[in-house]
Amino acid sequence: LDSMQNNDQLLTLTGNPMVSDNCMETPLLVFEDQLMSNGECGVTVMNREFTATDQSGNSKACTQTILFRQPTIEDVLLPPLSTTIECDDLQQWDEEGNPHPDMTGYPMVQTALGVYSLKTDVCNLAASYFDNPGANTCESGYKILRVWSVFDWCDPTTNLIHNQQIRVGDFTPPM
Repeated sequence: LDSMQNNDQLLTLTGNPMVSDNCMETPLLVFEDQLMSNGECGVTVMNREFTATDQSGNSKACTQTILFRQPTIEDVLLPPLSTTIECDDLQQWDEEGNPHPDMTGYPMVQTALGVYSLKTDVCNLAASYFDNPGANTCESGYKILRVWSVFDWCDPTTNLIHNQQIRVGDFTPPM
């Protein structure tokens, strides 16, 4: 949230006040933010005080209250249920020798400021995975069932389990 404080680029997201003056077309508009945190899992309140000043030095202030909540499980975007990788495309492996999540997809978090990968923790959300032993499907192919666990440290009752089937093999006919 520190990057959001006093950041005028976020006005497109949070809004600008409508300002008018009887003698000046566009009065000078400045703002200052104050953050009030309600703990790691609580809502953070940002009070944004706008001050408009005209050419004669007359000014008027107003306050906008912006609430920031922690992301929740409902904000998580899951990797595809099924992923197919050609043998010759497999270039990254995890510590167990299975296809790396950089190739198969990580859970992501959708926020007002963009989408973030749960490759690393995002606020109170974290993800990990376990790969069940692979099953051979043909001479050069195999399948893995990857089980993702997504944790919300602020609301442990909403943790999420997601199964992802990964197929690796030769699926392209000869030319």
